[in-house]
Amino acid sequence: MIRYNSHGIPIISFIGYSGSGKTLLLKKVITHFKQQGYRVAVLKHDAHQFEMDHKGKDTWEFAAAGADVVTISSKSGFAYIEKRQSELPLSEVLDGIHNVDIIFIEGYKAEDLPKVEAHRQITGHPLCSDPDKLLALVSDESFVTTTPIFQFEDFKKLCSYLEDYLKRIRP
Repeated sequence: MIRYNSHGIPIISFIGYSGSGKTLLLKKVITHFKQQGYRVAVLKHDAHQFEMDHKGKDTWEFAAAGADVVTISSKSGFAYIEKRQSELPLSEVLDGIHNVDIIFIEGYKAEDLPKVEAHRQITGHPLCSDPDKLLALVSDESFVTTTPIFQFEDFKKLCSYLEDYLKRIRP
């Protein structure tokens, strides 16, 4: 199981079907960890094509003119956009992340990562993963499992559990 990137930064993936509440849950977890003084990175997996840049912006114009890589940098941020023929392996993406205390991922259901699954009964979907192989489950349903289950309203308990997990796995 991938628990760290090559820089020794721990990784936790949040998974769930569309409408399960994983994005809202992850936003709350990020806010909590930031309030605790952690430097946080987030990697969002998009199974579809996305466009981060927008028509009319200089960087978009450079890409439209044929640039394979476009970067933009300022005192408040940096972005790197590269045209690709295929998706980068997850390990390569993770290895590009440094200078943070934790990497949260939204997605990559099929990867062998420590996972927190968000699940809502109303979606009509089953769980994405075997509940016994999850780090934690956040659900409005009950399941028979050895994995800790949290309610969506109890995200602070989930955060405490994740912080304890990080202390246990630190090399």
